[in-house]
Amino acid sequence: MRDLLEKIYLSFLEERDGKRVVQVPFCGNRGSELLSYLLEGGEVEMHFGRNSGRVVFESKIPGLWATWQSGELKCLEVGELPTLLLEVQGDLPLIPSFNLGELSTTRPGLMNGPYILVEISRIAREHDFTPHPRVIPLNFLPLSLADQKLLDEKLGHGELTICIKGYGQCWIKNTPYRNIWWVEHLNVEGKSIFKSIEITSIPSLIRTAREDMERGLSKIEKLMEKLDHEIPI
Repeated sequence: MRDLLEKIYLSFLEERDGKRVVQVPFCGNRGSELLSYLLEGGEVEMHFGRNSGRVVFESKIPGLWATWQSGELKCLEVGELPTLLLEVQGDLPLIPSFNLGELSTTRPGLMNGPYILVEISRIAREHDFTPHPRVIPLNFLPLSLADQKLLDEKLGHGELTICIKGYGQCWIKNTPYRNIWWVEHLNVEGKSIFKSIEITSIPSLIRTAREDMERGLSKIEKLMEKLDHEIPI
C-alpha cells in the first residue's frame, strides 16, 4: 500500500513542479484496499457519452482523478483536470458566427435570444485568444419561450455531463462547440435555483484549485505517516 502512496506523492510533486497532468503507475493495485479507500467520496463525476463507458471520478484526495472504461479502472492521474476532459474539449470545433438579421426571422416571439446568441458566438470564438470567462445568467434575463428554444437549438448539447456534489448539486454539460457550457445549480432539495451559459475553456468549478492541490498533497503525506506508524486508515 505504501508503494502506491509514494507513487501518488511523487506525482503530486511533479505536478507542483510544472507538469500539467501526471499519470500514476498503479499496475497490480487495482483491487487493493487502499485504492478502494482513495476512490470513495470525491465531489466531481464526469460521464463522456451515454454509450462510451468512459467515466472520470475525482477521488477523496483533491487533485487525484480516476478514469474508468466500461467498469474497469484505466488510469490514475494527478492534476487540476484529467487528461480525458482536456482532450475531448480540445477536439471540439469553434461555434460558427451568427447573423443577427437571419436569427431574428427564424421564428415568431423572439426577444433577446438572437442578440445573446450573436454575443455568445463572438466571445466563444475569441476566447482562445482573450481567455476571460463570461457567465450569462439565464434566470435573470428577459427570455421568451421562443428565445429559450433558439438558444437550445443553436447551441445544442454535447456528450459530456458533469455532476459536482456539495451543498446541493451543480450539473455542467458541454455543447458541441469549444468554450461553451450549460450550467445548472440545484439546492439540497433538488430544485433548480440558477441556470447559466458559461463561456470558458473549462468551468472553474471543475478545476482543482491550487490550494486544494496542496491539500491533496498534505492528505497523502498524512496517510503515509499513518502507515509508517501502523495506524488504521
